[in-house]
Amino acid sequence: MKRSTFIALTVLSAVAASFACCSKHQGPAVPNPEPGIPPTGSFLESDGTSTVTVFPAVVRTFEGVAYSQASREAAIAFLKENRLGVGQASDTELDLANTGGGVQWNAFQNGIKALAAKLPEQKLSSDYVMLLEFLVTNTRSGGVAVGGIECYLLEGNGANACSFLLNSHHSVFTEAGLSTADLSPEAREQMIMKGTAVALAELRRRVAEAKKGA
Repeated sequence: MKRSTFIALTVLSAVAASFACCSKHQGPAVPNPEPGIPPTGSFLESDGTSTVTVFPAVVRTFEGVAYSQASREAAIAFLKENRLGVGQASDTELDLANTGGGVQWNAFQNGIKALAAKLPEQKLSSDYVMLLEFLVTNTRSGGVAVGGIECYLLEGNGANACSFLLNSHHSVFTEAGLSTADLSPEAREQMIMKGTAVALAELRRRVAEAKKGA
């Protein structure tokens, strides 16, 4: 990952304080197998030939924003292996920092709008776009942990296709143990790649479940 632009501590602090929230309700974290909103749109009808522009993953920390090309490449390979689309790599590093909203659910919904607003200037020809975002916090033990994940998957026109979030309310997230006491760039990248695998597996599950109910 490489370091990019910095964000205000106040913005990230507001989001970090509510990583465990996936809705407007702010109660104790209880494992929940159903994160976010259900898949919508034509993505469920895709036969694996639809094109998907995949952006470098956003890694948001208290110090600033970094990007993971390795996470992007893993997503592209995953789409192909699971016949969910033909991934096309974009080198554009998008930042959805100004989403605000207090709790993660609100920031997530604002993130969908922010990404959709950025698409016209990208002049893409793909059917869909995909962006993973990781919210990283410091731990009391001196390490770091992924406090939340947002998967944005939109249609080319900006409409939601299959976006969702993950945090400590969701069993697939808590069981993954996305933390490290090693603060080296290599260890952090390994943590992000582990989180990428969790998000992609959840994408596959959600699509499969939605197709069953269609």
